[in-house]
Amino acid sequence: MDSTAPREATPTTASALMTQDESDTRSGLRPVDSRDGLIWVDPASKIQVTNPKGADGRYAVIAVPGGDNVVVTINGNVVTGTRVVEETDHIQMRLPVLAPQAATAITVSPDGMEAVLTVTYKPGERRIVRPTTPAPRLVIALDVYPIEPMRITLAQVRTELTRSGVSVGVIASDQIQAFLDRGESGTLVIARGTAPIPGAGSVELLRPDDAVGLWFVEPGTIIGRRRPALPQPGVTVTGEECLAPVIAPGREVRLGPGVALMNRGAYLVANAKGYVVYESQVIDVVSQHEMDNIAPDPEALVVIGDLTVRGNIVDRHVVITGNLVVAGDVRGAQVATGGAVDVRGMTDQAKITVGIGRYAHQYGRRHITRLIDGLYDLELTIKDLERQLGPEARDLGAVIARLIPTKFADVVESLGMLESALAWPMVRWHDTLGWAIRQIRQQMDEDLSDSMVRASLWALRSELEMMDLDEVVEEIPVGRHSMPVRLNAVNHSEIDGVGTMTLDSIHTSRIVADAVIVQGEVVGGFLTAQHRIEAWQLGDPQGTETSVEVLDADGEVAAETAFPGVMAAVGGERYTLTSPRFSASWPPKTWKGGDNQ
Repeated sequence: MDSTAPREATPTTASALMTQDESDTRSGLRPVDSRDGLIWVDPASKIQVTNPKGADGRYAVIAVPGGDNVVVTINGNVVTGTRVVEETDHIQMRLPVLAPQAATAITVSPDGMEAVLTVTYKPGERRIVRPTTPAPRLVIALDVYPIEPMRITLAQVRTELTRSGVSVGVIASDQIQAFLDRGESGTLVIARGTAPIPGAGSVELLRPDDAVGLWFVEPGTIIGRRRPALPQPGVTVTGEECLAPVIAPGREVRLGPGVALMNRGAYLVANAKGYVVYESQVIDVVSQHEMDNIAPDPEALVVIGDLTVRGNIVDRHVVITGNLVVAGDVRGAQVATGGAVDVRGMTDQAKITVGIGRYAHQYGRRHITRLIDGLYDLELTIKDLERQLGPEARDLGAVIARLIPTKFADVVESLGMLESALAWPMVRWHDTLGWAIRQIRQQMDEDLSDSMVRASLWALRSELEMMDLDEVVEEIPVGRHSMPVRLNAVNHSEIDGVGTMTLDSIHTSRIVADAVIVQGEVVGGFLTAQHRIEAWQLGDPQGTETSVEVLDADGEVAAETAFPGVMAAVGGERYTLTSPRFSASWPPKTWKGGDNQ
């Protein structure tokens, strides 16, 4: 950066006078003689011009380069490019000086934990016009000399630190000075804050010495204690305190409804009778329930904990936070569980959902949408009645009251379903939904012939329409001990599960899970898995249409026997079977018998 040698700004110099021989070799240029006008730059950097002598001479020409390196004015007008000049023209040149630059900046990171010093040097330029010999044409040429910027000083950096508010964790002055002594543009981490340290508390379960795995407790039993490790706050480079989370992310332990905190949170105490479960960062006491049979009933059965049914579940809506074991059949029922399902009898014309959160989302969306549509139909019907009977008709209210239980049974049913779901202990519904449902019930119980009542009801319908149905409910942490999902024969049913599901046979049903293992036959219906489907038999000799699909592109469908009528898909690639196959797999691997289809 200390070099002061000039550098050439333009590649050409003033034109020399051409001889007769040179002019003959150029395309049509006439020779130059003493009659021509001349132009040149004298040693004082002034432009001198002489006019031609006689009518046969040429006037001198000046060529001004574009850009801002040099500014040329002729008679007060800025010119660029080629211009013809004469002795009386007032020609001036201005050579702008590019000033050197030296700048500093300090940038604080978004979290306030780091400050970076940026130093930028940019040399300046001083320009001098190169003197030339007289010639008919002048091309302005410049010599450029660099101007070195002043070095940034330690005092300037300290001033910038003060301006930026950086006062904590600044590195030593000799480190900053060593960086500045390089005299180069660059960056330096000049300050670092102190990061907060999250709390590292732990939970110690007080398992009895003779307990193996899960252990049974009575209400009031101390099942564990907390060992807190307080968090330590940090400080940013600007001196602001940065609070730390009480528990480090990923180490949070949530308590289920079966656990209470006592002695100012020091002890974990059983809040119910059941088994202590500590899985998936949830500690809970899971109650164990047993029933002989679950008979038909319009009211939903809600169970907190695990449930074992020694007989059958028939035509009942059942919601369970934990695992469900059914020794008999599940027929015509709608069942949702937070844990696993084990049905040892037949599942027929039933719907089973594994996953309370997923089920609540589906349940809420279905009945909220149904309620909105039903209220729209009710509004249109009432308007039709007003046109027929008149808004002041005495029997309008009685007609509406008779219509609602019959024509609008879907509204009444979905409203009742949502009211029941609001009391489920394992999920938390959005406050606005609970308020809207209660208000809709109140308005439905009023006289709908009153226009003010109807206006309130339609406004509540609009409230439901504006809700984000994906955010309407969240699952409350509940403890569960792991067990596999296992079903026997499934006929004309819908099973929506997660993880790996094992079944004995499937007939004309819709099954969804991460992986499905069928030890018998799959005939009819739709079977969907995320990763893999295994079956002993797909389809039947009668060619019953049977669809199986694995969503992952690297997944697989495999069967010991597959019959025509089977449509398999893996990662969007479809395969249709036209002849029986043995040891079949998709994507096709090794086939036994027939051609690949």
